[in-house]
Amino acid sequence: MPLPTSGSLTFSLVKTELGLGGTLSLGTTSVRNLAGKPSGLIKMSDLYGKSNFPPAGTILGYTCSGVDRFATKANGSGGTYSEIFEYNSTACGYVAHPPYGTFLYNSCVGFSYVANYADGNGGIAYYTTLENNSPTCGYVAPSAGSPSGAPYCSGTTKMQMLHDGSGGTYAAVIETNSVECGYVNPNPAAGTLLGGPFCEGLDKKQQYHDGNGGAYTSVIEANSPDCAPPPTFTAAGTPNGTAYCQGSDLYQSYHNGSGGFYEELVQMGAPECTF
Repeated sequence: MPLPTSGSLTFSLVKTELGLGGTLSLGTTSVRNLAGKPSGLIKMSDLYGKSNFPPAGTILGYTCSGVDRFATKANGSGGTYSEIFEYNSTACGYVAHPPYGTFLYNSCVGFSYVANYADGNGGIAYYTTLENNSPTCGYVAPSAGSPSGAPYCSGTTKMQMLHDGSGGTYAAVIETNSVECGYVNPNPAAGTLLGGPFCEGLDKKQQYHDGNGGAYTSVIEANSPDCAPPPTFTAAGTPNGTAYCQGSDLYQSYHNGSGGFYEELVQMGAPECTF
């Protein structure tokens, strides 16, 4: 700790401050250095308040914590303390982010070769395309004549885009008057179905195109079950035969309109049923 600033001052205190033993005098070099009197007249009073330690706040060195620079300072009593000297210090490896719009590097996005530009915060703000389908990005042009996409229709013509072997494409006709594109032949081939089967009497028949714009008819199945007339049933409520007795009661059977029957009581204790 510093020597007293007034009062009694002994060589014992001076030796303690200097950390020395043995005999000292005012002319000893270490004493003169402590007093700040390297030469000339020196008095004991020149040692008042002097310290062998650096003054508090004296920077002794620097350290880094990440990219922040800290100063190690003397506390005036032989100890030290640390405090921030500079945030984001280049001495600690900090590299400032390039300003917004600064070109960074070229790269590939899929098969596109692009230039990347900084956003000012260490990232990428945007990129511009330098070349589509770039060989640098692994693009290999398809061989000439290979399909590009699916077939499509142009009117009733079926088309296909084909690669030209140089990165471009061209259109080729696959089929004119394509049925897939809605073409309807005005004279369908002979034997082509014309409509669906139909009944003529009990025979099942089918019409066919004859290949010349006309048609002919053929029997598919004679006496076809598909052509049998639907069954007819007696109307509901029509008596089925004559009335009959059950015990002393008179009943009547009737058609139900679906091929079945039902019975109803006509008269209880009918005379014709009493013997």
